[in-house]
Amino acid sequence: MIISRTFRQAAVRCISCITAGLIGYALLWSAVLRGTLMFAPYCFDEANTIYFVTQPFSRMLQFVMTGVEMPAYYVLLFGWIRVFAASPAATAVLSLILEVLAVILLYRLGRTLFSSRVARFGILLYLVSYSAIYSGTETRPYVLLLIATVSSLTALWHLLHGGPHGRWGWVEYLAASILGVYAHSAFLFLVYAQNVVVVWFIWRQRSALDFRRWIAAQLGMFVAVLPVLIPFALHTFERANQMAQTGMDAVAIPASGSYLERIVVGQFFGDTLTSNLQFGFSALLVMAIAGMLLRFRREPNGFGVSPRTPSPAESYLYILILIPFLTFLPGGFGIRHAMIILMPMFGMLLSAWFARWNPAWLGTFAASVFAAVVITFNGWYVFVIFPHEARFLWPNVAAYFARTGGIADSGPGLILLPDWDTERQFHSYYQGQLPVYRFFPTALQDPADPELSQIRNIRTPTVNAGNVGELSNIVSGYQTIWYVAGDTAYFYDPTEAMIGWMNQNCRFQGEAVFGSKTIRIRRYTACLPTVRR
Repeated sequence: MIISRTFRQAAVRCISCITAGLIGYALLWSAVLRGTLMFAPYCFDEANTIYFVTQPFSRMLQFVMTGVEMPAYYVLLFGWIRVFAASPAATAVLSLILEVLAVILLYRLGRTLFSSRVARFGILLYLVSYSAIYSGTETRPYVLLLIATVSSLTALWHLLHGGPHGRWGWVEYLAASILGVYAHSAFLFLVYAQNVVVVWFIWRQRSALDFRRWIAAQLGMFVAVLPVLIPFALHTFERANQMAQTGMDAVAIPASGSYLERIVVGQFFGDTLTSNLQFGFSALLVMAIAGMLLRFRREPNGFGVSPRTPSPAESYLYILILIPFLTFLPGGFGIRHAMIILMPMFGMLLSAWFARWNPAWLGTFAASVFAAVVITFNGWYVFVIFPHEARFLWPNVAAYFARTGGIADSGPGLILLPDWDTERQFHSYYQGQLPVYRFFPTALQDPADPELSQIRNIRTPTVNAGNVGELSNIVSGYQTIWYVAGDTAYFYDPTEAMIGWMNQNCRFQGEAVFGSKTIRIRRYTACLPTVRR
């Protein structure tokens, strides 16, 4: 008996050492990956952001409010780059500073809803997840959005349960919610979910919240965000109308099972997990969800299963996750923005599941193994797959045009681009003498400010068979045309109408491909308004 007990104690100590090593390994690599991504070139979204904030302040606000963005992060970044610099590393430092605050607030949320142990697990899962690693250095507003989200959720929980410092709870909730709306439009759906939470808690008689004050707070928030809500609503409807004008039908989302799998698992891992591994990790997440909703117990003849009533904290997170998730789901792409702030909440639920394991060391060990596996795959993705993305290929494109052979002797030449995003990334590296023209249909242009017209159409299809004929006026007078299509061209020209027109009306000379056709340069000569074979 003494030997058996000694052996168990030694085994537990050994597992504790392994657990500490796995956690240290996960945290170390999470820091290494963030440090690596600090120096990654800007992606197309970041290139647009930098273009906005390098304009005069009033012009920057015009750009932001003309699209479907919110201004808080842009105003912060506008001041940051004037003190430091507009480089990937400099702007990544701002995101990392914001992430430190987000981690502190996320720990506070986990401790408030559950316990310090759950909060530590939640921080660990957040730090190793791919979406957090990526957004933690990205020159985009998502970390600021997460700060507002976590702060408002913590304050709301205190308000629902009559926590201490009630007056400051209202101040924190209002300030965080207003910041959230000004940070990103996805927060509007979280506000909707919060109202559902409030009604649910009051209906179940679990809340000390003064409902009249809640209504007053919602009205105050509405008034505070009116300056951004009105243009956001107008441009959203306008953008939807422009999409209809292109004749582009909504693309049906994939089968719901695989779609949900990619959306949820993709927050923890990069996009290149094999199907078997993705299925395995999906099965683990399903087991975790089942463990949250079901109670498994050992019986003399095997195991028994019975429904498990979620705790108030778990119900709180369930509703806050499901409402925006189901609201965004029909829109397909939009749910990815919501998942950036929903993923830490889902990670907190997973952490609560690990914390319920008995004995306690087993749950800690399982969480550390999960974190170590996640960071290993994300490290492989960052160092093996990530360098082949389009952002790393644009310097090669610029080098292609820097070569003298075949460029200088080709007569009057033009570089033709299909979209705004390609133009922003191309100009980041191209310093040559050839003129560059970005195609944009005249029917969508506002003569007073064509640039604002294009921003209003960012990430919407603009080219179709009805307007692609305008290319004849653009390419006339040039002997050689280089059509450069980047990784965002399919947003603007989903049917490749520009390539079709060029193939019919110009003589195709050849194609240079960068990456796995991530960027293509197609060379044409002798463009005519009639079909040429």
